[in-house]
Order: sequence, then C-alpha cells, then structure tokens
Amino acid sequence: MKRFKNLFLLGFLSCMLMVVGVFTGCSENISDLKFYEYSDYVRVYINNRDAAGDLVIPSTYNNKPVKEMGVTHDGKHTKFLTSVTLPNSIIRVDREAFYQSTALKSAVWSNSADVSPWAFRECVSLTDVTIPSGVKKIDFCAFEDCTSLENITIPDSVTEFGSWVFAGCKTLKNITISKNLIKMEGKAFYGCTSLKEITLPNSLTSIGNEAFANCSGLVITYDGTKAEWDNIEKGKNAVPSSVTVICIRDVVN
Repeated sequence: MKRFKNLFLLGFLSCMLMVVGVFTGCSENISDLKFYEYSDYVRVYINNRDAAGDLVIPSTYNNKPVKEMGVTHDGKHTKFLTSVTLPNSIIRVDREAFYQSTALKSAVWSNSADVSPWAFRECVSLTDVTIPSGVKKIDFCAFEDCTSLENITIPDSVTEFGSWVFAGCKTLKNITISKNLIKMEGKAFYGCTSLKEITLPNSLTSIGNEAFANCSGLVITYDGTKAEWDNIEKGKNAVPSSVTVICIRDVVN
C-alpha cells in the first residue's frame, strides 16, 4: 500500500511540473484546444491537426489570462482551418503556429505578440490578415509563400521585418508599411512579382541582402532625401537596378 501511495504521489507531481513553470492543475482538452494552467496564466495549444472551420482562441480560461500559444505535434499543419482569431491577452506565439494551414483564408493576430517565425508560411489560401497596432516585429518567413495574399497593412508600431518575411508572395499588390520601420532583413520581399509600388519611411536604417530582388518593375517611394536614402545601410543587391527609387522630399523640394 505504501509503495502504491508513493507511485500515485510521483505520478501526480509529474502532472503538476513542467519544464517551464509549475502547473496548478493537469492539462485539459476542450474541442480542438489543449490548455495548460500555471499559477497566473494559461498556455493553449491547437491539439488537433484535423481542426476545421473558424477558430477563436479564448482570452481567459478558468479566470486566468491565456498568454501563450504553443504548437503540439498533433496540431501542426492544420489544413482545414479557414480562419483564426487570437486574443490580445496572448503575448507569445510559438514558431510555425499555422504553417501550411492551406485552407486558412483570414487571420487576426494579437496586439501584444510579435508575429512569430514561419507563423503563416505556405498558407496558400490566406487573403485577409489583421495585424493590430502594438505588434513590434514580424519575424522571419512569417508570410513566406502565401501565394494568395494581395493586400496587407503593417501598423506603425512595427519597427523590424525579419528575413524572407514576404518572400514568394507572388500575388502581393498592395502593402502599407509602418512609418517607424527601422530594419528590414534579407530577402524580405524576394520574388514579389506583382508588387509594383511601395513606400518606405525615412526611419529605415538598414535593408538586407536581396530584399527586393526579383521584384522587376517595382517603384520604391522613399519618404526622405537622396542623401538620406544613400545613408541607409544596404546589403548585397538589396535594391537591384530593375527597381526604381524616388526620393519624395527631393521631388517636393
């Protein structure tokens, strides 16, 4: 009996402890989501790769804020989701959150979390994305090869683009860039063949290698002078000769 009690206690403690933090209870599955409770917040996972339709992540669970979103093996590559909405309570989202969710058409991100690496990579049906003010960085490969994405607005809170962030978005035609963007890493818009005009702010200090490569016919309107444009640190072939740059303050003056 004593040995049985010890084994029971060991099993209970194993359920309570995690690599990060301490559970206040065991995990629980509700529909396509799995919740892990910690002392003052909740971490949620998509736990079913066959999850379909519209998915709305709750902002609270058992009266605690849902602050983190993870991705389990069973939740990767959810091919049947058509829309997803993240609450503003979420402050961190694991990489590959919706990678290869090929039926996903629309997404609303949290205003408290950066767009994570590979978040929507190869979401080939994605056409409508809401990135609210408050997001500071769109990380690498976040929208790579989203081949149906035509329009997107980047709020002025965003200061950094990771590499390959919109690479391969062949249908992207209109993008409104943050007026406070500081850094754009390599191949950010590589191969955006439908993008014919873009306005860049004079807050920009660096543009990475091949950021606008294979964007033939693109016209960049830079909100600054030619001297300011020349002062931006540019990687190899960041702005190839096939791209036209107009420094608007020189034109106005």
